[in-house]
Amino acid sequence: MAKGKVFLIGAGPGDPGLITLKGRDWLNKADVVVYDALVNSHLLEEAKPGAVKIFVGKRGGQHAKEQREINDLLVKQAQRGRLVARLKGGDPLLFGRGGEEAAYLHEHHIAFEIIPGVTSASGAAAYAGIPLTDRRLSSMITMVTGHEGDGKNLSPVEWSRISRKSTLVIFMGLDQLPTITERLLHHLWDAELPAAVIRWGSTAHQEIVEGTLGDIAEKAREAEMTSPVLIIIGDVVRLRKKIRWFDTKPLFGKKIVITRTLEQAPEFARLLEEAGAEVLSFPTIQILPPKSWEAADQAIHDITQYDWLLFTSVNGVRAFFNRLKILGSDIRELKGIRIGAIGPKTSARLTDFGLKVDAFPDEYRAEALADVIGQVKDCRVLLARAAEARDVLPDTLQERGATVTIAPVYRTIKTRRIAGDVKKRLLAQEIDVVTFTSSSTVDGFMQHFSSREKRRIFEKAKAAAIGPITAGTLKEHGVRPAIRAPSYTIEALARSIVKYFV
Repeated sequence: MAKGKVFLIGAGPGDPGLITLKGRDWLNKADVVVYDALVNSHLLEEAKPGAVKIFVGKRGGQHAKEQREINDLLVKQAQRGRLVARLKGGDPLLFGRGGEEAAYLHEHHIAFEIIPGVTSASGAAAYAGIPLTDRRLSSMITMVTGHEGDGKNLSPVEWSRISRKSTLVIFMGLDQLPTITERLLHHLWDAELPAAVIRWGSTAHQEIVEGTLGDIAEKAREAEMTSPVLIIIGDVVRLRKKIRWFDTKPLFGKKIVITRTLEQAPEFARLLEEAGAEVLSFPTIQILPPKSWEAADQAIHDITQYDWLLFTSVNGVRAFFNRLKILGSDIRELKGIRIGAIGPKTSARLTDFGLKVDAFPDEYRAEALADVIGQVKDCRVLLARAAEARDVLPDTLQERGATVTIAPVYRTIKTRRIAGDVKKRLLAQEIDVVTFTSSSTVDGFMQHFSSREKRRIFEKAKAAAIGPITAGTLKEHGVRPAIRAPSYTIEALARSIVKYFV
């Protein structure tokens, strides 16, 4: 069997967007992903379906695997002919033991590549608003480790030889911070020199304690800071007051739950994360094909007989045209048929297919679509929608003289498997906002909690609804929506959440 290859990839300091394009590319291709505790879990979603994911980090003070075991694991996986992505926090060669792993691979004749990453020093400092160098304050950086491990309490750093004019960056030094500051003061460093301790830099969990060399150890203790942290000492820390940007975002520190399907969550999550929020996915519904395609197939077969083709969701558009393709047809079959859509996303998706939308209401509701269509007496209307949905639109059109055919092209079911960690955080009242983008997401969410648990969750968390129908469903469950979007889009809902907290 041909030998595989190992890619030592720097995952960056925490923000999953800071991995390099090359690192993400090989992560997408890897058969096996071996990752540390400091790797953002969202990066694991980049692995291809079926990839084996092996955790080898340190949690609760305990190593999942010792370094020698990790080395052997990489060799054995590569010897089986697999592509291995070894994901390491920050940069693999900066206090990451990547050099040891690369040397071990070389000794065992395993091909490897090293893909650098954004270091935790540069990444965490940037997200804290601290430039490591500044021509007015410091033109030198000294990076040291606070401990060496293997029973050693303090790293063998010659503190007396570090220039007092440099920016000092200390990795893994929280436990030894009192001793480190004492040694620096002993070597005549200024006690008033600015200092900062950064925890979970570049992530929505980011915490920063500021002080001086003389008091930073005590302030970190009072703030109950825990590892992992990065410590920065130097005049450049003063600039944070002017150039901090990340922790001033409107939703920074807010924890927001998205209840959309896994496929639809990323777009909404991106909007909230750009505003600084920590986003947790709690998919309460799943989109599946209808139990039977008979009605939809018959409608597609008779498509030329219809005057109107209506869509009430992006899911309906996607499913309808996928089925059209499967049946060997294409959009030419729709010549002469007028098309109506609810919502800008649905309309935009139709436009992507090169279709003109003839009816598009300003208000994104079924009732509004019926009104904007106008005269439908003696018209034949095809409604491509979910198997179970409100009947307001077909009922209204039929009352006005139309013949309406409902073609179920997808169905929505409640998700049985849920994110246990998110549920625990909801019940622990750690969540600030729970978002709902349809009545089905409300029903799907509520099924997982007792009445008492729901009351507890929404004592702290604010419910955010995309429109009046969704808001009404929340009220049926005894939850008053605190946030409502003025228009029924995820962009408007994201803006409404920001406005609520600003």
